[in-house]
Amino acid sequence: MEIIKNCYDADSNKVKVTFDIGVGEGKLKISDDGTGMGRGEIINGFLKIASGLKVEYPVSAIYKRKKAGRKGIGRFSTQRLGRKLILRTRREKDSIGWELLVNWDDFESGKTLQDIKVILKQYEKATVGTEVIILGLRDTWSDAQIKRAWRGVLSLQQPFPIAPVENKPSIDPGFSVDFYKGGGLYKDEMVIADLKTEILDHLHAVVDMMVDKEGSVFWRISKNKLGESFDWRKYEYTSKDIEGSNKEIGLTNVWMKAYHVVLEPSLLPSFVYTRVRDELSKRGGGGSVPKWFQGCALWGFR
Repeated sequence: MEIIKNCYDADSNKVKVTFDIGVGEGKLKISDDGTGMGRGEIINGFLKIASGLKVEYPVSAIYKRKKAGRKGIGRFSTQRLGRKLILRTRREKDSIGWELLVNWDDFESGKTLQDIKVILKQYEKATVGTEVIILGLRDTWSDAQIKRAWRGVLSLQQPFPIAPVENKPSIDPGFSVDFYKGGGLYKDEMVIADLKTEILDHLHAVVDMMVDKEGSVFWRISKNKLGESFDWRKYEYTSKDIEGSNKEIGLTNVWMKAYHVVLEPSLLPSFVYTRVRDELSKRGGGGSVPKWFQGCALWGFR
């Protein structure tokens, strides 16, 4: 979806997509925690057909991501999805945000653009980031269609969660998109598609490792479809375990999570198998295991 690509280009970390199709005319809401837009960016970027902003600025401002959205296409994607658009946005440096209101039914054949009113006004309640609300959905959305839409932006998402990097705000923490389906007036939102439900829940084992502030190493198998799991236990190592060195490991306060998968088509849903296989192919196979931590029998991939 082109709107979600715009969220990625705006250096969002998290995007929430909610389909409300059980009440009235249907509604789609897309919320992100990105950089937001000012009045000039809305007029010269979002509303302008074939805007040159993405040519002039091919990477994002904070994380230097290569921009994924096509120039001037975001507004057309909202028109295709529904009859009315509400866009609310605010930048962190601004004390007040903006609200854009568009009724696509006004864009009838025979009218010139000058005859059509688009309302852009200041909006005090806007939070940092951008919220797009599309009313009067033109199509019905089944769970299968929602999942296909999520998979359409999967290439923008990290295959596995990334731990935040403290004190380095320019380091990209990753990008994730969760799709929800509203259950009407009396039901809570239900997650239809996210990285956990679509991929991680299907992998066979999870191994956690941590090094505490004293330098002691602990590990556990928190999930294991192939055998037994166990809680935290200390890993005893010596300097001889470190190849080519007689020094102790100089790590403290480190945590790591590894997802283990048996890459066998009969053991995984076809989509998960293809996704993991392609990721491993790009990265040259499984990860290497430090000699001092080879006690983890399920480490890495095979």
